[in-house]
Amino acid sequence: MDDELLWEVILSYVGNGSKAAPTAKILGAAARSRAARPYFLTALKRGAAPVALPARLESAARRIGGFLLRRARQRMGKEEDEPPPKREEIPDIKTTVKQLINEIKPPAPPHIAVLFASGGWAGRLADLREALRSVLPASTVLLGGAAPGVLGATQSVVDEVEPRDEHGAVSLGLIRLDGGARLSSLYVPPFGDPHAPPQEVVGKLPEPEDGPEHAPRLMLVLSEDQRAAHAALQKVQDCRENWTKAGFPPCAVSGGLLGARNVGMGGALLVDDGDIIRPDLSDDSGAGCLVLSIAGQTRASSAVSRGAAIVGPHVYKAADVSTWRVGVCPGHAVTMGKADSLVVKASRYNKEAPFEAVEATHVSPGASLREVQQFVAHGRMPRPLYFGVRPHNDEDEAPTDGYNLLTPQHLDDDGSLALDGDVDEGAWCAWLTLEPDASVSELEAAAEASRVALRLESKSRGARALPLRSGLDETLSVLGGLVFTCSGRGARFHNLKPNRDSLALRAGRRNLPLVGCFCNGEIGPPPFRERGGGTVAEGEAHVAGFTCSAVVLRLDGAEDAQPPPL
Repeated sequence: MDDELLWEVILSYVGNGSKAAPTAKILGAAARSRAARPYFLTALKRGAAPVALPARLESAARRIGGFLLRRARQRMGKEEDEPPPKREEIPDIKTTVKQLINEIKPPAPPHIAVLFASGGWAGRLADLREALRSVLPASTVLLGGAAPGVLGATQSVVDEVEPRDEHGAVSLGLIRLDGGARLSSLYVPPFGDPHAPPQEVVGKLPEPEDGPEHAPRLMLVLSEDQRAAHAALQKVQDCRENWTKAGFPPCAVSGGLLGARNVGMGGALLVDDGDIIRPDLSDDSGAGCLVLSIAGQTRASSAVSRGAAIVGPHVYKAADVSTWRVGVCPGHAVTMGKADSLVVKASRYNKEAPFEAVEATHVSPGASLREVQQFVAHGRMPRPLYFGVRPHNDEDEAPTDGYNLLTPQHLDDDGSLALDGDVDEGAWCAWLTLEPDASVSELEAAAEASRVALRLESKSRGARALPLRSGLDETLSVLGGLVFTCSGRGARFHNLKPNRDSLALRAGRRNLPLVGCFCNGEIGPPPFRERGGGTVAEGEAHVAGFTCSAVVLRLDGAEDAQPPPL
């Protein structure tokens, strides 16, 4: 609601009679404005899911149960006219979905409904989709799926229901976009045989020939099949490059690999765009990958963290490198990097001390591993353990971040180390592990950079911040986040502290709504403090592990309505 309109309402209520007459008209205009506003609203339901029983079986169970109860009461000498004990009522799926939507109270139908389910709810995904479709219009795109765990945050409550919660939960987010929004869908079928030619995709991603109004701002990628996800991400990257060549900035990409223990292959992906994508959840026809492209006035910025920190006493330079070929299956082989010798360039005496330049000393990668074991507390080798590689750009000091994390594959007898990626001669190298405090710090920094990119803040930016467009009713949030975090994170990773990833994302916006899930693999750009991350641009998206990959959306279109900064 504009400030002038708000002032009119205020005057009408403080005794100005000349303004009292048009108050109803003003409020009606405000209500219409509220209904047309974009929003990002969320709700979460914890607890056991209702058990699905066929009608005849449920009726028979009740009759048998009633008979056994009467016999037990007769043996105990209780009168028949005593009232039976009340049964605990568990709401059915449709009632639960209606309760969630009533809790959200959307003023107008959403364009997108995102739903994630875990525990017993994951096995009722088809019923959840049917219940959503019964209360939402056919124009609303439904997407989501079954996951090991779910998370959600309203403006006042944060809750991460982790994979170890046997009952699980269902998390729902309703998103209404601006009037000029464009949605496009692409579905990549599953790859049953890696040697078979890829199947034809369904749908298409927008191209520059479609017009500037179709320029994607966010591509949401949800998959159950990893090979299908890689194929879809290649198409996403091709699409982004075409738009970049046309003069548009690269859009954000976020998503995850779904799946739950009690859901068979093909039943973990919820997709229903009301038009071309309706895979049957009863077999593996739905086990592919969905890409949803969002265009319009929406702005999106990624925030990704893993928490990599140098764990050893030294930072090295790669002195001698080579390559090795590994056969992965008949007819296919991959070439990987190999570090044969390292040179110590900087050292520290304990974990809290800074790195200082030292006289160059040659060591083998095998010897460097023994140094790590001696350096850490109690001599316990940290897990996970990565070998970080970063290009040497004539830095004077040894870098502590910006590394590309490679996984060790094999340690030869001569101390050479085989890795799952390339190692350039002269590159900076270090041993890294994942630490909870480093992950929280990285995610808070990434979220702050996202707020700057969305012009919610002006720090480290030459332009002033643009305030959110407000209205009479502030219960409608035009900010929101989609979160995909590794199922290995949660409280066990964060030293038994719950909700750490969600709280880190909300550190600068305490009422930021969130909807998301724990994943079997996260899709997004590189983590903020790793190679390819940072604030420059949205990096190329890939499937990662042990990350928290989030994207923050701004839906009010304020940046489009404002003149560009000087």
